[in-house]
Amino acid sequence: MERQQKGMRLSYVHLSRGVAIILIVIGHLNLLFFNQFSYNWFGMGRWERTGGVDYFFLITGFMIYYVYHKDLGVKGKAKEFFIKRMIKIYPLYWIFTIITLLLMVTIPMWYNNYSFEVLLKSLLLLPTDPIIIPEAWSLPHIMFFYIMFGCLLFSPKIIKPFIAIWAIATIFIGLNIIPSQGYFLFSFSSLEVFIGMLLCYVVLHFKLKYSTFMIVIGIIGFVIGWLNNVYGFIPVPEPFIFALFSMFILVGLAVKDEKERKIPKVLSFLGDASYSIYISHSVFLQLYTYVFYELNLIYLFGYFLSMCIILIFTITSSSIVYIFMEKPISKKLKKLFAQENSKKKTPNSKGIA
Repeated sequence: MERQQKGMRLSYVHLSRGVAIILIVIGHLNLLFFNQFSYNWFGMGRWERTGGVDYFFLITGFMIYYVYHKDLGVKGKAKEFFIKRMIKIYPLYWIFTIITLLLMVTIPMWYNNYSFEVLLKSLLLLPTDPIIIPEAWSLPHIMFFYIMFGCLLFSPKIIKPFIAIWAIATIFIGLNIIPSQGYFLFSFSSLEVFIGMLLCYVVLHFKLKYSTFMIVIGIIGFVIGWLNNVYGFIPVPEPFIFALFSMFILVGLAVKDEKERKIPKVLSFLGDASYSIYISHSVFLQLYTYVFYELNLIYLFGYFLSMCIILIFTITSSSIVYIFMEKPISKKLKKLFAQENSKKKTPNSKGIA
C-alpha cells in the first residue's frame, strides 16, 4: 500500500538532474578536445562514461513513474502520456537535428555523408548507428521506455508480466548467460530506466532511513568509478558501476525530499533546462570549439581554461534555448492539444433550443 507523501516535491531529485546533465556535457567536451587536440584531461577522453547518463536514465524512469503511477489503468491516460512525451521530445530534437545537418554542409570539417536510412531513423529516434546528433544516442532508449510505460498505463495487468520477463532476459543477456539476438531491445541502458521506475515504487511504498549515508556511499562510488576509468582496477563495465551508485544517490535524495526542501532558483533552473541542455549542447560545444580554434584562443588561454570557458558558454546558450525555444514551443503545443481535446468533449449544440 502506498504511503502518504504530503509535500514531496522532489526538489533535490530535480536538482540532481541538472548536475547529471553537466557531467554529461563535461564528458562530451573532454572527448571533443581529445579527438581534435589530443588533450586528455584526467584521461576523460578515453572514458566510456562519466556516470551522468546512467543517472539520467535512472532519474527519467523515477520521475515518470512518480508523476503517472496513479494513472495506471485509467482510461485515456496512455494517449495523454504519449502526446505529452512527443511534445517534450521531438520538436526541439528535430530543430537541432536540422541545425546539425546545416552546419555539416556549411563547415567542411564537420561534413558527414549519412544515408537516407540513417537520416530517417535519426529523425524518428529509432535505433541507428550512427545517429545525426551522436550525443543523443540515449534518446532511442528513452523512447523505448516511453512506449513500454504507455502500454503499462493502458493495461497494467497485461503489461507487468511482459516487463518482468523482459527485465530478467536483459539481465541474463547482460551476464552472457543467454546469447543476444537484438542488442538494443535488451540493452542495459534501457534496463536502467526501468530500474529508476522500480526505485520510485520502493520509495513510495516503504519507509526508508539513512538517506545521508546512501548519498555519501553513492558519491564515493562515483569517485571510485572515475578512478577505475583511469586505472582499471575493477574488471566491471563502467555502466554497471555508475548505475549501482546512482541508485544510492537517487534513493537518498528522494528520501530527503519527503520533507519540503528549498533549493537555489539557479540550480532548480538547471533541472528545468536539462533536456534543452542535453539536446543542444553538442552543437554549441562544436561551434564554440571551432571559433576558439579559428581565432587561436585555445593557444591564448590554454586547453584547460578554454574548456572551462566553452563549458560556461555552452550551458548558458543551452539555457537560452530552454527559455526561448523549448518552453514556448511546449506551451503552444500543449495548448493546441488541450483545445483539440476540449472540442472533442464538447457536444455539438446546433439545433438545440
